[in-house]
Amino acid sequence: MAHDVFISYSSKDKAAADAACNVLERNGVRVWIAPRDILPGVGWAESLIAAISNARVMVLVYSSNANASPQIEREVERAINKGLPVVPFRVEDVAPSATLEYFISETHWLDAFPPPLEHHLERLADAVKRLLASKFVQPGGNEPRFAAEGAPRDGAETAGGKAAVGGDAPPRPPATGASSAPTAAAAPPRKIRMPLIAAAAAIVLIIVLGGSLFAFKDKMFPSPQDVAASALVNGDKYRDGKGVAQDYGQAMTWYRKAADLGDAVGQNAIGDLYANGQGIGKDPVEAMIWYRKAADQGLPAAENNLGNLYANGRGVSLDFAQAIVWYRKAADQGYASAQASLANLFVGGRGVAQDYAQALLWFRKAADQGDPAGEAGVGYLYASGRGAPRDYAQAMIWYRKAADQNYATAQNNIGFLYANGLGVPLDFAEAMTWYRKAADQNYSVAEDNIGALYEHGQGVAQDYAQAAEWYRKAADQGNSGGQSNLGRLYADGKGAPQDYSQAMAWYRRAADQNNPMAESGLGKLYADGKGVARDDAQAMTWYRRAADQGFAPAQNALGDLFANGEGVPRDDAQALSWYRKAADQGNADAQTNLGIFYANGRGGVAQDYALAADWYRKAADQGGATAQNNLGDLYSNGQGVAQDDSQALALYRKAANQGYAPAEASVGYFAERGRGGPQDYAQATAWYTKAADAGNAVAQNNLGLLYMNGQGVTRDYAKAMALFQKSAAQNDSAAIDNIGYLYADGRGVAQSWTQAMTWYRRAADLGNAIAQADVGDLYANGQGVQQDYAQALAWYRKAAEQGNAAAENNLGFYYEKGRAVAQDYNQAAIWYRKAADQGHTIAQNNLGVLYMNGQGVAQDYAQAMDWFQKAAAQGNAAAQDNIGFLYATGHGVAQNFAEAMTWYRKASDQGNILAAVDIGDLYRDGHGVAQDYAQALDWYRNAAEQGNPDGQFDVASLLEHGQGTAIDMTQAIGWYRRAAEQGNAAAGDAVKRLTGQTATSKK
Repeated sequence: MAHDVFISYSSKDKAAADAACNVLERNGVRVWIAPRDILPGVGWAESLIAAISNARVMVLVYSSNANASPQIEREVERAINKGLPVVPFRVEDVAPSATLEYFISETHWLDAFPPPLEHHLERLADAVKRLLASKFVQPGGNEPRFAAEGAPRDGAETAGGKAAVGGDAPPRPPATGASSAPTAAAAPPRKIRMPLIAAAAAIVLIIVLGGSLFAFKDKMFPSPQDVAASALVNGDKYRDGKGVAQDYGQAMTWYRKAADLGDAVGQNAIGDLYANGQGIGKDPVEAMIWYRKAADQGLPAAENNLGNLYANGRGVSLDFAQAIVWYRKAADQGYASAQASLANLFVGGRGVAQDYAQALLWFRKAADQGDPAGEAGVGYLYASGRGAPRDYAQAMIWYRKAADQNYATAQNNIGFLYANGLGVPLDFAEAMTWYRKAADQNYSVAEDNIGALYEHGQGVAQDYAQAAEWYRKAADQGNSGGQSNLGRLYADGKGAPQDYSQAMAWYRRAADQNNPMAESGLGKLYADGKGVARDDAQAMTWYRRAADQGFAPAQNALGDLFANGEGVPRDDAQALSWYRKAADQGNADAQTNLGIFYANGRGGVAQDYALAADWYRKAADQGGATAQNNLGDLYSNGQGVAQDDSQALALYRKAANQGYAPAEASVGYFAERGRGGPQDYAQATAWYTKAADAGNAVAQNNLGLLYMNGQGVTRDYAKAMALFQKSAAQNDSAAIDNIGYLYADGRGVAQSWTQAMTWYRRAADLGNAIAQADVGDLYANGQGVQQDYAQALAWYRKAAEQGNAAAENNLGFYYEKGRAVAQDYNQAAIWYRKAADQGHTIAQNNLGVLYMNGQGVAQDYAQAMDWFQKAAAQGNAAAQDNIGFLYATGHGVAQNFAEAMTWYRKASDQGNILAAVDIGDLYRDGHGVAQDYAQALDWYRNAAEQGNPDGQFDVASLLEHGQGTAIDMTQAIGWYRRAAEQGNAAAGDAVKRLTGQTATSKK
């Protein structure tokens, strides 16, 4: 078969020889190897001689086994005799035997150790291919290379081929003498061949040096290593501009000379030029090719560079596993940069399981060599408590070691420690100093951090324009944090004109780098429809991308979408799950939302005010205004915590001082009601005004009430109406109801029951219980609508079922009187009690009456007295009169007319008509006071003139009998008639008795 390469090897090294054969053939090189290519029926020796004669290059798999093989000596002798370049491929670190040394000592060796062998085979293939393509190797064919032994030739001989592969030993001195043509049994014609080989080598080396033979003054025939070393020196000079003008093109030329001789350092240097685009277009693919050539020779710098390319996806697909492989090769050789890079992959769990202990191990190896990346890495692990106990003092020590070498990452990290007071006193000015050191090296993370200091006014005057400038510096370098922050400033219009398109553009750049803050920012733009059409589905997509990276604000926002059913079906359980993820990271908004869910029993959790308080407190301690306000509500109502107006007010004030309008309204309410402090309408007005000006509907309504009632301000119904209308425009049902009240009473507007009903009904339809009771009143009284007790009952029931005490009392009254419902004292007692338990004084008095009369409850004067006293303590005149009645009759208490008179007078002083009649009775009968008909007549007349039928009857009786006044039958009959007309039966009888006529009741 036609072939280019003959592989010579000891049978004991067959595995290595077969591997070499496979790689060479995979690279397009035609190979002859025994015993595979020995034809059947052809002798072994004959086949070998023919194969060597027809080859262009011999590859010698060299080892101690080869040293001991006479057959290999004969094969090498034949190759040299035929003028073939011999490429020794050493698979074992041994010196050649004396015989082999004679033949191959001048040849460039390729070492295939340390193992594994596979790392060195591609280098062998590359060397052979270059040799076959060079002018020092005869083109393919079966003719001898030279016309006759010793005759002049047209080109350099095998030394040129050897030089083309590189070399590590100078040529041997040439041998002299002549010999006959070679045969299988003849002695090798060394005395003719070797001088020719040496001469050819000299010619080749002079060509390679390009006239720079002066570099080897003491050597007539410099080795390829010498040539490569000289080329490297020149390449470095031109690359660094030392002693010559910097010229990357010249550097490339010299590095190429070294690289073409197989020098790994030169190959790596060429890779650097391609990687950085120096003297040639940036080409990471070409950089990869050259780095691999050098790395295949075990050069740690090149192995590290290959790791970098794989770690960054430059010239190859991003592949952290491959990066790990190459970094480890270099790291195992003690290459510090690779050790630090390997540690970083262990930190991030990229290409390898995350392992902080391993990261610390490799960072320390690098740091112990003084590598600043390693030192900074050790500092980071101490600062974060990963792989080592958290120790900021140790972190600072290691950071400073690296910073002293002007390592920007460490300088930035020292700034971070000062900015957060970690292991050092909080000192933003010092932080700025360190950030600037790093920023002066264009370290984008530091530029971003400087922007944050300017944005928040930390260590410098707050300056959004400066913040934007620094964020832009970082952003322009591709820093995703800077891009995201710059986008946020555009979105907020801080430091730059508000520009949602710019915000979107910068957010997208950062999001393309998977920056979660930017992804969340994009979600918000889509959710709010700013710069783009509102799109809840897009908002969900971006929020989820950020949330899946653990970004707490996005997790909270995602919870909001599920809670409100925006972009997804409403799902409180999902909302709760996302809120909890964010809350567990300390996100105050999410903690607040969890509190709301527990307070309302949403998301599948039981209502739990204590847990709500716990979550609100976590957020409140971080300054969350909503949480402070909501926790204040819990203290105000005694839900989940002991009721405490002082605590509630303190929390409301914290939130109000942040401009949180609901809290401002609450502070105003507490001042109005004198809760947590003295009543102060002026303070109430001030706080309500702040909240109302911010558009808070509750504050607008409450401020309207102050103007309506003239509390802390001059009464002004017009202002009240204007404020109620602002609140009503936000569908505040209380304000809508209050507008109805102004129309019902004609305050500031023309009185109109129709308008009142319109507004009451609007509020009632919103579920406002007070308005529902008001609608019931209008139906009960036939105001603005036809009187309809059934409708009144229905509306009272709606309000009562929401716990409205007035409606509960009215519902009880309807059951007591059998109005639009079957009379039912039991139901009356039930509803009266509901209202009474809320402190409704009329209901308390009504329930007392039921106990006094034994209606719907067992008759119980003590219970009656208890309820009358509760109502009386709140100033209820009817209850005060009823207490007087119990004392006057001795029901449930010892009869005591003096005590009765005391309670009757309290009730009468409030205008209670029945109490006036009762006082008249005491004077008429002389109970607790001296009998005095004139006094009795005065009290009776007081009640009578207010239309009380009992008082009218009693006045008529005294006039008829001349008690306390002269007899006056005309007047007496007149008062009897008036009482009878109101249904007083005794008065009707009196009219008939005195006139013979029957008085007709008007009812």
